[in-house]
Amino acid sequence: MNPELRRMQDDHDYRELPKVLREGDRYDIEDLVYLCRETGGEAVAHLMEMLGHGDFIVLSEAAYILGEAGATVAVDALLELLDHADDRVRKAGAAALGRIRDLRAVEPLSGLLFDSDKRVVEAAVRALGEIGAPVPPEMLIRLLKDESVRVREGAARSVGDSGDPGMAVHLIPLLQEEDPYVQEAAARSLGRLKAQEAVEPLVQLLSVRDDYLREAVIGSLARIGGNRAVEALNALLKDGDWKMREQASNAFRWMEDLHPEPEAAIHAPSEPEFIASPESKAESGTPAKKKRGLPPAGKRRKPKPLKRSSEKGAGPVKRSRPKEPPPGGKEE
Repeated sequence: MNPELRRMQDDHDYRELPKVLREGDRYDIEDLVYLCRETGGEAVAHLMEMLGHGDFIVLSEAAYILGEAGATVAVDALLELLDHADDRVRKAGAAALGRIRDLRAVEPLSGLLFDSDKRVVEAAVRALGEIGAPVPPEMLIRLLKDESVRVREGAARSVGDSGDPGMAVHLIPLLQEEDPYVQEAAARSLGRLKAQEAVEPLVQLLSVRDDYLREAVIGSLARIGGNRAVEALNALLKDGDWKMREQASNAFRWMEDLHPEPEAAIHAPSEPEFIASPESKAESGTPAKKKRGLPPAGKRRKPKPLKRSSEKGAGPVKRSRPKEPPPGGKEE
């Protein structure tokens, strides 16, 4: 742990906390998340005080840590940020509330769906999805057509959270978007909805050489299942790219778990041989061991790092959180 943070904990003196929040690195932030979870609320209380700090970086870092720590005691204080005049502060509050997943935040977050700032709307959509609160279908349809790509991405992910198969028809057009993040969000949600009508549009995306997007497509085909999906995955077992073959092989193993009594046609012809990458062969001189148990959905692509800045629209540096960017991030 950072010596300064350890001293704060040992001396119960957090007067230097704003300095750590402004100047610390991601390891300091992770240590503060740990303190919030392990010190019985002491660090949480001091971080809640920082939510009223005049420095946006200090405030947003404090909100981020409280969200990551799941500090339900901070919900009321974070809800106050949703009415702040600064759109960056509203976004930071929404993101933190989404991570805490407290139902008290549902109604206030729903009010942000009409916010004038697109980044705030995107954060609210994302937060409601994390909480598991249904966004009205008519609202999601509107957001899927929003001019902001990040709003469309967040809405596409929320459609998957909704579990409404009737929304698939509104997601399929997003597979043709130029933005790969929107395509990926739509592909994953279509898989979660098990939308059979999306199989052919998803198959058309298998030729992309974007690893994250392709993993999303293959994972969704495995979730949906059916003869056409199996036919497409079988074709990938003969692809010239070893990554494609590996992903298809993993998809068949995953399908066997998802579809315990499938039609005979949805099985791979035989246990596909895992063919190692040229790099691993060169290092070991033998084929790599067969990989098992890796869902083809894979990890989500990592957003571009954000620079620290006090200028409007900027925010804290990126944290090691795969599900959403930190509060205050720039619109891409």
